[in-house]
Amino acid sequence: MIAEPRAVSTALFSLADRTALVTGSSRGLGNAIAEGFAAAGAALILNGSDPGRLAAAALALRAKGYNVTEAVFDVTDELAVCDAFAKLDAAGIAVDILVNNAGIQLRKALVDLSVAEWQRVIDTNLTSAFLIGRETARRMIARGKGGKIINIGSLTSEVARATVAPYTAAKGGIKLLTRAMAAEWAEHDIQANAIGPGYMMTEMNKALIENPTSMRGSKGERRHVAGASPKSSWAPRSSSLPRPPITSTAISFTSTAACSPCCDTRASRRLISKEIAMRSVVVHAPLDLRVENMPPTTAPGPGQVKVDLAAGGICGSDLHYYQHGGFGTIRLKEPMILGHEVAGTVVATGEGVTRVKVGDHVAVNPSHPCGHCRYCIEGHPNQCLDVRFYGSAMRFPHVQGAFRDEIVITQEQAFPVKPDVPLSEAAFAEPFSVALHATTQAGSVLGKKVLVTGCGPIGCLTIMAARQGGASDGVPREARSGLPRGSRVASGHASPLRA
Repeated sequence: MIAEPRAVSTALFSLADRTALVTGSSRGLGNAIAEGFAAAGAALILNGSDPGRLAAAALALRAKGYNVTEAVFDVTDELAVCDAFAKLDAAGIAVDILVNNAGIQLRKALVDLSVAEWQRVIDTNLTSAFLIGRETARRMIARGKGGKIINIGSLTSEVARATVAPYTAAKGGIKLLTRAMAAEWAEHDIQANAIGPGYMMTEMNKALIENPTSMRGSKGERRHVAGASPKSSWAPRSSSLPRPPITSTAISFTSTAACSPCCDTRASRRLISKEIAMRSVVVHAPLDLRVENMPPTTAPGPGQVKVDLAAGGICGSDLHYYQHGGFGTIRLKEPMILGHEVAGTVVATGEGVTRVKVGDHVAVNPSHPCGHCRYCIEGHPNQCLDVRFYGSAMRFPHVQGAFRDEIVITQEQAFPVKPDVPLSEAAFAEPFSVALHATTQAGSVLGKKVLVTGCGPIGCLTIMAARQGGASDGVPREARSGLPRGSRVASGHASPLRA
C-alpha cells in the first residue's frame, strides 16, 4: 500500500509571477513536477518532442486553471533548443526556474551496447541539461535577477546497477554538472540543485517496478516527487536540500560549490564560496528541513567574535521544531536556523576583545541576556526577562540558530576550551551545564547514591556530573531504550559521547 503524500504548503512560499520551464514534462515525473510548481502559482512552460502528447498534457493542466505555454523541441538538438529560447524571448517569456527533467532509459548489457545507443542516452540525460542550462543561465545573468536550476539526478548518481551503464554515467554526470553550474553561476545569484528520486511508478519504470525479482522495497508514485522539488525556497542566495519522496529512497545534492569528499571541504568552502554564501540548516515547517545558502556574516564589531563552527549537538527542541513545528504554544512562524549546542574556532575578533584570540577553540553560550533588566543588573543574567536564545521561536522575528558555517557572537558568549579537547565534545558544554546546575541544586552528592530517571543525553550527562561531584553510584531508571546506555555511563565504562 502506498502512503498518501504529505500536502506541500505553499502559503508562505508562493511562486506567483515566476515562470518555470520543465523539460520532458508531457508525462511522468516531469508532468508531476510541473503541476507542483503550478500549484504554487508559477506559470508553466511544458516541453516535449511529441506535439500531440504535449498538447494533451497542457490541456489537462489548463483545465485545472493553470497558466501553461507549450514548447515543442528536441532537448538533444542544439539548434532546436536555441530556436525555442529565441521564440520565448520574442514572446516576452523569461524563465525564472528551470527543471532539467528530460531523460530516457536503455536496459542492455554493457558489452552489447553500440556507440549510438550509448550516445543517445548521454545526449538526452546529460548533454541536454548542459544545453538548456546554458541558454537559461545566459538570460538569467543578462536580467540580473538570479534564478533556480534544478537537475533531476537518480539513485544511480551515487550507485550503479547492471544493464544501465549509460544511464548511470549520465546521472553521475548530472551530479557534478550541478556542482559546476553552482560554482560558476553563484555570483549571479543562480542556485543549482539536483534531486535524486527513487523508483517512481511512471511509464518508464513500470515494467521494472512490477517485476518482483527486481524491486524488494516500497514503491513511490509520480505524485510524490512534487513535494521534493525545492520550489518553495525562493529567497535570495538560498539553496535547498530538498525533501525526498515519502515512500522511496532518494538522494539529494546541495548546490554549494563543494569539492569531492577526497578534498579538504572546509578549505574548499573558504576558497570557492565563503565570500558568496554561508550554509545554514533551516527548518521551514514540520518535516521540512533544508540546507540553504545565506549571505556570509559581517566582520565582528567592538566586543564581538566571529567563530567558524565545527560541531553541534541536536537538542530536543531542535527535534520538536523539525518533527512538530514547535512545542506547546511555541510555533514556527517563519523559516528558522536550528541549533544552539555548538563549538568552533575563533577566526576574527573585534575591537576591545580580550577574552579570546584568533585560533582559540571555544564553546558557544547560546544565551544572550539583555543586560538591562533587573535580573541582569542584579547579576542573574540566566533569569533575564528579554533574553535572546539561538534557534528559538519564542519571539518573533525568531532568533536564528547556530547550525551554520560561522557566527558572530559577543566575547562573553565565547568560552575557551583547551586545544586538545575535540570540538565535538566541546559542543556538549551547553547541555552539560544543565546537568551541572541540576547536580548543584541537589547539594553535596559526595559519597551518595543518586537516582537519575530518564537516560537520554541529559540524563547521561547528569550521571556524569554526579560522579564528578563524588557520588558513589548513579542509578539510572529508564523505561525505554536509554537504560543500557545509562547503565554503561553509570558504571563508568562509557561516556554519553561514545556509549
